[in-house]
Amino acid sequence: MTNHDNEPEYLGDLPEVGGPATNRDRAPAHEPSASVAAVLGEGLGETRAELRELRDQVQQVLDRLTGADEKYDLLRAKQTELAEVVTALAETLHQQDQKEDPEPPRPMDWAQVPVADRTSWVQDRVDWVRDVLFTNYDHAPASLRPCWPLHTTLLNDASLLEWIYTDGFGDLRLVSAESFRRTLEVMLERAERLTRGCPQPDAAHLHPVPMAPRDDTAQVELLAKNLALRETFGYYLQGAAIQDELNAKGEDATEADRLDAQARLDILRERTQATMRNAGVKAKDWQEFKEQAERQQKQAEAVLSSEGTRDKKPTK
Repeated sequence: MTNHDNEPEYLGDLPEVGGPATNRDRAPAHEPSASVAAVLGEGLGETRAELRELRDQVQQVLDRLTGADEKYDLLRAKQTELAEVVTALAETLHQQDQKEDPEPPRPMDWAQVPVADRTSWVQDRVDWVRDVLFTNYDHAPASLRPCWPLHTTLLNDASLLEWIYTDGFGDLRLVSAESFRRTLEVMLERAERLTRGCPQPDAAHLHPVPMAPRDDTAQVELLAKNLALRETFGYYLQGAAIQDELNAKGEDATEADRLDAQARLDILRERTQATMRNAGVKAKDWQEFKEQAERQQKQAEAVLSSEGTRDKKPTK
């Protein structure tokens, strides 16, 4: 048996560190083949292309950030400008608050004028009619007779004309000149009609004096009573229909039919009594209303019947 104790251990063609083998004893290094170089070159080209794409993407992000900065600067400038405008408005409002309260608008018509101020209010309208209306429209005095301030309707018309003339032609341009002229002619025509029979200042008898406004509250009370009577009349017609239905059955009517009819009539009777009691309707009021309603109902039926006969074509 051969003794191998003095031979170096096999290390896969690599000498043991410090062993007898030297570099000159190694096998020469192999150069890479052409196929390997081609693969490496192709991979390097793809890497460069990816780098260029990545660089372009980074540039796009930078461009966007730059545009966002410009938009942000513009937005910030607009915000600053808006803040300055708001501050100026607040200053203006504050200065206006420091001033005295503006004069309230004048009353537009007679009903809005306080009783204590009515004489001066009328004088203001008379002054405007003299200084503006009669001055601009020399045909107006012929229709607007001297007694016009004694007519509430014409006072209100003059007040409206003054408002249109003073405010309607202002900055708001609420009306046109043609609209004003049409309104004026309507007002003058009404004034001529209303004052046609009035005694003038040199007449021997007085102008009719203004009377207190009529109060028609009593008619409202009458309306409430009539509404209650109309409801009662409806119950009356329902009861008559129930009675006619029972009578139509004649001897064929059963005890159950009579009991049912009586129960419904009792309900209507209770409703009638409650309605009349709540409205303060008396028996005399009900009787008069019922008779009048029945007459009107017959008249309406007669009219409808005559119209139906007239619409029918004569047969040959």
